[in-house]
Amino acid sequence: AGERRTAEAVLVTAALGPAAVASAAVALVALLMVHRRRRAVTVVRGRGASVGQLLASHLLEGVLIAVPAASIAYLAAVALVGGRASAWSLLFAALVAGGAALMLMLTVLRTAIAPLRDVERESPSDARAGPRRIAFEVLVIVLAVGGAYLLRQRGIAGASTAGELTGVDPLLAAVPALIGLAVGLVTVRLYPVPLRVAGWFVDGWRGMVPAFGLRRAGRTGDVGSLPMLVLLLTVAIGAFSSTIFVTVERGQAAAAWQDVGADLAMMPGTRPFPSDFDAATLPGVEAAARVHIDVAALGGRGGTRIQMHALDTPSYAVVTAGTGADPSLPRSMRETADADEPMPAILSTEVATDGPRRIRVGDEVEMLVSAREVTLRVVDIRNSFPAVDPGAAWVVIPLDALRAAIDDRAFTAAVIFLRAPGASATAVQEAMDEVLPATQVTGRDEVLEALRGGPLVRGVGAGFVFAVVIAIAYAALATTAALVLVAAVRSRETAHLRTMGMTSSDLLALSAIEHGPAVVTATIIGVALGVGVAWFVAPGLGLAGLIGSSTEVALAVEPQVVGLLLMALVGVLTFAIALSTWLGRRASLAGSARQGIE
Repeated sequence: AGERRTAEAVLVTAALGPAAVASAAVALVALLMVHRRRRAVTVVRGRGASVGQLLASHLLEGVLIAVPAASIAYLAAVALVGGRASAWSLLFAALVAGGAALMLMLTVLRTAIAPLRDVERESPSDARAGPRRIAFEVLVIVLAVGGAYLLRQRGIAGASTAGELTGVDPLLAAVPALIGLAVGLVTVRLYPVPLRVAGWFVDGWRGMVPAFGLRRAGRTGDVGSLPMLVLLLTVAIGAFSSTIFVTVERGQAAAAWQDVGADLAMMPGTRPFPSDFDAATLPGVEAAARVHIDVAALGGRGGTRIQMHALDTPSYAVVTAGTGADPSLPRSMRETADADEPMPAILSTEVATDGPRRIRVGDEVEMLVSAREVTLRVVDIRNSFPAVDPGAAWVVIPLDALRAAIDDRAFTAAVIFLRAPGASATAVQEAMDEVLPATQVTGRDEVLEALRGGPLVRGVGAGFVFAVVIAIAYAALATTAALVLVAAVRSRETAHLRTMGMTSSDLLALSAIEHGPAVVTATIIGVALGVGVAWFVAPGLGLAGLIGSSTEVALAVEPQVVGLLLMALVGVLTFAIALSTWLGRRASLAGSARQGIE
C-alpha cells in the first residue's frame, strides 16, 4: 500500500508538469491562428459583427476542433490502459476539451474589443502588463508560496482533520507546477532588464546585428515570453524527473547493499558452518568474512537487550572495499585485539540515546554476553550498518576482540559475507549444496533486481519518460508556433532589412541573437528549478516506498540525462529558427519599400 501510494504521488506530480507545458503550447497555437486571421476579423468587425458574435464563433470553432480530439484520446486511453472505467476520466477529458476551446476564444478577446486601428497594426502584443495581468501573476506567486508551505508540512498525500487522506491531494500535487509557473513569470518580468544592459553595451559595436537582435528580443511581448516560459518548464520537468528517478535508483542500490552487506551473503541451514570451512575456495569468491550474531545486555546484568554483531572486521573491510557496502570502519575496529583493553564498538543511535543515560563517542560501557561481562569503548555511533536491521537496537564489535576476551567459546558464524563480483547467487548456491546442504545464499544483484522489477517501480520510470517526451513535444510545438508567428509579424521588417544590405547569414544570426539569450536563461533557471523542486518535495513524496527501504540517499542529478534533454531542445530550436528565418525571407521587397518599418 505504501509503495502504491508513493507511486501515485510521484506520477501525479510528474504528470502536472507536461499539462502546464501543454496549456502554454495550446495558447501559442491559438495565438498563431488568431494572428493569421487578423485581417478577416478586422473585416468582420468593420461590417458590424459584435464582440459576442466574434467570441461565440471562435468558441464554437474551438469546440469543433477540441471535442473530436479529446474523444479520440479518451477512447485510446480506455483501450490502452487496463482498469475499471471511471466517470472521472470522462470528466477530465471534457474539461480538457472545454479548456482548449475556451483558450481559443480568450486569445481573440483582445482583438475583438480593441479599436480597429490597433487591430490593423500587425505587431506583437505589448509587453507592458495591465493591472489584471499583474494581479493574476501576483495571485499565482502567492498560491505557489502558500502551497509550498503546506506541501512541506503535509506532503503530497496531505491530511485532513480526521487524519491522513487515503489518496493524493491534487491541490498539493499541483504545487510543483505552480512553483514552476511562478518562477517562470518572475523570470519573464525580469528578463528585459539584462537585455537592456546588454543592448546598451553593444550599441558601440560595429554592425547592426547584435544591437538590433537584442532590441528585438526585448520587445517580443506575449508571443516571445510564452516560449521562454515553456522552455523553462520543459527543462525543469526534465531535471525534476531525472533527479527523482536517479535518486530512487541509487536508493535501491544502497538498499540492496544495506540488505545483503556484500556481493553475496550465506546463512547456514540446519547445521552451523564448520570452523575450518573456507568460503573463499568457492567458485568466483575472492574473499570472505564471518559475523557472529547474539543477544547481549548493554550495561551489564539487567541492562538493555541489544543485538550484538561480532564481525571479522579486517576480512570484512577487504570484502566490501570499493563497494556500496563499505562501512568505512575506524582503524581501531581493524587493529589486532588486546584482551587487556576495552574492545572498540559501534553503537546504533537508538542504543546511544534511548538508554538510562546518553552514550557518547569515547565512553566505556559494560556488556553482558554469554554470561560474561566485557568492557566496550564506543568509537562511533551510527544510524545504520550493512546487513544489520536499522530498526533494531544493535552493536557491532570485532570478532577477534570478543574471542580474545572470552576464549572458551567458539562463536560460530551466523552469516558469511562474500566478495564475488563475477559470481551469481545461483552458482554459489549450487556449490554450497554439495558442501553444506540447506545453506541459503543471497545475492546483492538479485535483491536489486527484485527492488527494480516491481510493476509500480517500472510504471514510475515509464511515467517519467513519458512526461519528459510529452513536455519536449509540446515545447517543440510551442516554440515553432511562436517563432513562426514572430516571423510573420516581422516579415515586412525583415524584408526592409534586406533592402539595407542584410544577408541571409545576417538574418540567421539576428534570429539566434534574438532567441539565444532566452534559451540560455530558460536552461539555467530550468535546471536549477527542477533540482530545487525535487529537493523541496522529496520529503513529501515518501520515496522510501519506491526505494524499498528507509535508507537515506542524497538527491542526485544525472548530467547525461539533462544533456540529452538539452540536445533535444537545441535541435527543436535550430529547426524553429531556420524555419522562421526562411519565412522572413519570403516577404516582398517592394512591399517593404512601400510600408517601411512598423
